[in-house]
Order: sequence, then C-alpha cells, then structure tokens
Amino acid sequence: MVERRQLEYFLAVAEEGSFSRAASQLGVAQPTLSQAIATLEGELDTPLFFRLPRGVQLTSAGQAMRGPARQALRAFENATEAVVRVRELDSGVLDVGCPSTLAAEPLAQLIGAFHLHYPGVLVHVHAPESGLTTHGLVESGQAEIGVTVGEPASPELVTTVYDSQPLYAFLPPGTAISANPSVREVLAHGLVATERGGPVRRMLEDLLGEPTVTGAIVAETDFEEAVIPLVHAGAGACFAPAALAAEADRLGLVAVATEPEMRRDILVAHRHGPLSPSARAFLQLMGVPG
Repeated sequence: MVERRQLEYFLAVAEEGSFSRAASQLGVAQPTLSQAIATLEGELDTPLFFRLPRGVQLTSAGQAMRGPARQALRAFENATEAVVRVRELDSGVLDVGCPSTLAAEPLAQLIGAFHLHYPGVLVHVHAPESGLTTHGLVESGQAEIGVTVGEPASPELVTTVYDSQPLYAFLPPGTAISANPSVREVLAHGLVATERGGPVRRMLEDLLGEPTVTGAIVAETDFEEAVIPLVHAGAGACFAPAALAAEADRLGLVAVATEPEMRRDILVAHRHGPLSPSARAFLQLMGVPG
C-alpha cells in the first residue's frame, strides 16, 4: 500500500528533478530518499523516473501518477484538518437520545447552552422508537449520550444522576383541592395515566400499590404529550414535572405540590470507553463526569 510519505518523496523528486535537491528540500538523507522511491517503484512494479547523468526525468508512469499523487496528499490534508476541527469542536455531530417528555425540559436548555459554546457542532436528538429505550439507543450506538428517567441500570453503560426534578399534581380548571394534598387526595379526582411501565406511573405504584393506582385511572394514553390536554379537558388529574407549571397556569389548570413531595431523577448515560470531544464537552456542560 502506498504511504503518504512515499507520495511526498515522489512529488519532491518530480518537482526538483534531482534526488539530491529533493533530499535537501525534505531534510532527509539522499540514500533514504532513493531507497523510498525504489521501494515505491517496486510496489507499483514500474519505474517512475529515468535516472540521467544530471538529475531525473519522469517516465510516462511517473507523469500519470503526478496529478493523482497531489490530489491524494490534498485529501490527506483535508482529512487531518477535518479531524482537528472535530477535536477542537469547530464541527462534528453529537447524537443524543431522549424521550419526548425531556426534550423541552431540560434538554432544550442544555442544547441551547452547548450551541453558544460550540456553534459548529450539530446536535441530533433521537427519540426511542416503539419497543426501544433511551438506554437502548446508546447501547446500539445510535446515540452517544442518553438523557432519560426511570430506566433500569444497564451494565453496558455508565449512568449518572444529572438532576432531581420535582413533580406537581395538575388538575382540571376550577378543581377545589387543599394547598398540599396527599397523592391519594389527588387520585380521588381520577388519574390520567400513561401506559403501564412509565416512570411516573411506576412511582405511584411503588408508593400506593398497583391496585390503588389502576383503580384510580380514568383515562390512559400511549402519548405523553396528550396527558396535559386530557387534564385540561376535565378527564382527571396527572402528575408531571413542576417545570410545566407556567404552561398549566396559562391553560387555567390547578397545579399543586403534594405532601410528601414527589420527585424523579433525570439520568445521563453513555457507553464505557472513550467519548468523542463533543460528547465530553456536553457532559462537562452538564456537570457530569465523562
């Protein structure tokens, strides 16, 4: 296989028309240069230069090689520059896996802050498809970093708690309820729930038991984004991140913190081993070791 060094030597000899002048220009010993060219000619099984009493001259094969050799060296240089740009975060792509419930909060703010520091890096957010988890996206390599809640730990991944997010109870407009109700008091108004296995639903089942939670459900949906509209329509109550309180207030929903307070951990996951420069920078921005 032809090496970059051989192409550099070949072009130097072709341009200088002399082994001695090319060796001087390259800063190598002439025997080293002569041997490298002889090795290249042996690998190609054809002479590239006519050795003349005063210098050298390209053969037809050497003339044919001159243009492609220049292009190959430029490609080497472009490839090196591209790697440097990625290493220095002037370009590149960062793939992040995240469920839709975390895309607005906290991921949107994190991506915005990351873009201010590294505007040349494209952040691509992947949502888990049906039957796949955020951890699964990271394990399969579709995402380098995963931001999620309530997923079981995986031995394939390094998982860190990024934040603990308070949950509020949201009820239909005009609902009368105490300032800091118990979870049972909220459930008495009926529960709008996501499909079985969701992180908030699992929290409720761990707290009160699966029969109690199932018995309180008045509406069940596979779509997280449909929960707040269902509450607004009067279907029942739900538990969701406190960050939605401003949106709930705009819709006229009743938002209350429960007693005891409910919280959920936001997890950040990545594979073992080296990370890309952009992934390391993103984790550093989050304050997470990587």
